Order: sequence, then C-alpha cells, then structure tokens
Amino acid sequence: MINKFWKFLKKVYFLYIQAILFVAGFVLLNVACYQLNVTAGLFVSGFTLILFALIINSDQEKR
Repeated sequence: MINKFWKFLKKVYFLYIQAILFVAGFVLLNVACYQLNVTAGLFVSGFTLILFALIINSDQEKR
C-alpha cells in the first residue's frame, strides 16, 4: 500500500516539475518570438506544444 502511494506521489511530482518547466519555457519562447514576428510565435507555440505532448507520452510509456 505504501509502495503504491509512493509511486503515485513520485509520478505526480515528476509531472508537476515537467509542467512548471514547460510553462516557463513556453512563456519565454512566446515572448521572444512574438517580439520578432507573430507568425514565428505561432509556429514556435505549436511546435512546443507538440514536443511537450511527445515528451509526456514517452515518459508515461516508460513507467
């Protein structure tokens, strides 16, 4: 029972850390790209979201 709880806690913790890093990177990239060009900002936003989805998916498959 404790091992299951520990695994659940570890999984939530890692997803939380990944989410914080993703949001921070996403905001920085968007601000930088939107200052240059709106189209580039939209492209980077879409690419970043797809990349994050792939990372989360592969991370969940490993566990």
